[in-house]
Amino acid sequence: MVAAGSKGLGRAIAAALVAEGARVSICARSAGPLADTEQALRAAGGDVLAVAIDVSRPEELARWHAATVERLGAPALLVTNTGGPPPGLFEELTEDAWRAGIDGALMNVVRMSRLVLPAMRAAKYGRIVHLTSFVAKQPMALLTISSTLRAGLSALT
Repeated sequence: MVAAGSKGLGRAIAAALVAEGARVSICARSAGPLADTEQALRAAGGDVLAVAIDVSRPEELARWHAATVERLGAPALLVTNTGGPPPGLFEELTEDAWRAGIDGALMNVVRMSRLVLPAMRAAKYGRIVHLTSFVAKQPMALLTISSTLRAGLSALT
């Protein structure tokens, strides 16, 4: 399972996994780029499932996980790739911006991990890879929310 798998790092990771012969489930918010990536990965010989979801919504994460298990079996690998929260200086950020950042860049990772862990533990095998950002170690004033949450994700890991 590769979150945010339609572009950038997520797409590159999914392509590398397909090249290694892995069956891959990807998700993304935008259906168009997701369909393009699914088609490209299938053209490369991949067994791919693509599900359009918003990772900040717990019920959509559960739907993606259930579809993955049904179609490909329990995942042995989860890559928790996410976009960044909105930029802004501390004094400018609203509580709503913080809540959206928490759901979109931290709690989704917690939720995804909770979904895959039981089967990984039962199989006595599994890997969870959390992608963060350099701001986890070197905070930036304009990326206040991201700096805070990425450091938290590093601590969780």
